[in-house]
Amino acid sequence: MCRDGPAIGPDSFVSVQYVLRRSNGYFVDASYGFDRFDTFDFKMGRQQVIPGFEKAILGMHVGARRRFILPPEIGYTQGVGDNKPGPMPPGLKRS
Repeated sequence: MCRDGPAIGPDSFVSVQYVLRRSNGYFVDASYGFDRFDTFDFKMGRQQVIPGFEKAILGMHVGARRRFILPPEIGYTQGVGDNKPGPMPPGLKRS
Protein backbone atom coordinates (compact mmCIF):
# COMPACT_ATOMS: atom_id res chain seq x y z
CA MET A 1 0.00 0.00 0.00
CA CYS A 2 1.34 3.41 -0.97
CA ARG A 3 1.21 6.10 1.73
CA ASP A 4 3.13 9.05 0.28
CA GLY A 5 1.77 12.38 1.45
CA PRO A 6 -1.58 13.14 3.04
CA ALA A 7 -4.72 11.17 2.31
CA ILE A 8 -7.41 12.62 0.04
CA GLY A 9 -9.91 14.43 2.25
CA PRO A 10 -13.32 15.97 1.69
CA ASP A 11 -11.81 19.34 0.62
CA SER A 12 -8.74 18.10 -1.30
CA PHE A 13 -7.69 19.16 -4.79
CA VAL A 14 -7.24 15.89 -6.69
CA SER A 15 -5.27 14.98 -9.81
CA VAL A 16 -5.84 11.39 -10.95
CA GLN A 17 -5.37 9.11 -13.92
CA TYR A 18 -8.22 6.73 -14.66
CA VAL A 19 -9.46 3.95 -16.90
CA LEU A 20 -13.22 3.58 -17.27
CA ARG A 21 -14.71 0.24 -18.26
CA ARG A 22 -18.21 -1.16 -18.29
CA SER A 23 -18.97 -4.08 -15.98
CA ASN A 24 -18.38 -6.48 -18.88
CA GLY A 25 -14.83 -5.13 -19.32
CA TYR A 26 -15.64 -3.06 -22.42
CA PHE A 27 -13.27 -0.06 -22.60
CA VAL A 28 -15.05 3.32 -22.41
CA ASP A 29 -12.42 6.00 -21.71
CA ALA A 30 -9.07 6.70 -20.05
CA SER A 31 -7.12 9.76 -19.03
CA TYR A 32 -3.90 8.19 -20.31
CA GLY A 33 -2.63 5.58 -22.72
CA PHE A 34 -1.68 5.41 -26.37
CA ASP A 35 -0.31 8.95 -26.84
CA ARG A 36 -2.23 10.59 -23.97
CA PHE A 37 -0.78 11.35 -20.54
CA ASP A 38 -3.50 13.56 -19.10
CA THR A 39 -4.68 13.84 -15.54
CA PHE A 40 -8.24 14.39 -14.37
CA ASP A 41 -8.20 17.33 -11.94
CA PHE A 42 -10.99 18.41 -9.61
CA LYS A 43 -11.80 19.68 -6.12
CA MET A 44 -13.52 17.26 -3.75
CA GLY A 45 -16.91 18.28 -2.37
CA ARG A 46 -17.89 20.58 -5.24
CA GLN A 47 -20.06 18.13 -7.19
CA GLN A 48 -17.65 18.26 -10.13
CA VAL A 49 -17.64 14.48 -10.55
CA ILE A 50 -20.10 11.66 -10.06
CA PRO A 51 -20.77 11.00 -6.35
CA GLY A 52 -19.41 7.46 -6.39
CA PHE A 53 -16.03 8.59 -7.71
CA GLU A 54 -15.46 10.94 -4.77
CA LYS A 55 -16.59 8.26 -2.35
CA ALA A 56 -14.26 5.67 -3.91
CA ILE A 57 -11.07 7.77 -3.81
CA LEU A 58 -11.58 9.35 -0.37
CA GLY A 59 -8.63 8.36 1.83
CA MET A 60 -6.28 7.41 -1.03
CA HIS A 61 -2.65 8.59 -0.99
CA VAL A 62 -0.31 9.83 -3.74
CA GLY A 63 0.68 6.98 -6.05
CA ALA A 64 -2.01 4.61 -4.80
CA ARG A 65 -4.12 2.52 -7.18
CA ARG A 66 -7.68 1.46 -6.61
CA ARG A 67 -10.22 -0.53 -8.59
CA PHE A 68 -13.89 0.00 -7.86
CA ILE A 69 -17.33 -0.67 -9.28
CA LEU A 70 -19.94 2.07 -9.08
CA PRO A 71 -23.60 1.08 -8.94
CA PRO A 72 -25.94 3.30 -11.03
CA GLU A 73 -27.38 5.12 -8.02
CA ILE A 74 -23.95 6.71 -7.27
CA GLY A 75 -22.78 6.74 -10.88
CA TYR A 76 -23.88 8.97 -13.72
CA THR A 77 -26.59 11.46 -12.79
CA GLN A 78 -27.60 14.94 -13.89
CA GLY A 79 -25.37 17.87 -12.96
CA VAL A 80 -21.74 16.93 -13.69
CA GLY A 81 -19.37 19.53 -15.18
CA ASP A 82 -18.59 20.04 -18.85
CA ASN A 83 -15.12 18.50 -18.84
CA LYS A 84 -16.19 15.27 -17.13
CA PRO A 85 -18.00 12.22 -18.44
CA GLY A 86 -21.53 13.52 -18.80
CA PRO A 87 -24.85 12.21 -17.58
CA MET A 88 -26.29 9.15 -19.20
CA PRO A 89 -28.58 10.25 -22.06
CA PRO A 90 -32.32 9.71 -21.48
CA GLY A 91 -33.42 6.35 -22.81
CA LEU A 92 -29.94 4.79 -22.71
CA LYS A 93 -30.23 1.29 -21.28
CA ARG A 94 -27.71 0.05 -18.77
CA SER A 95 -26.51 -3.48 -19.33
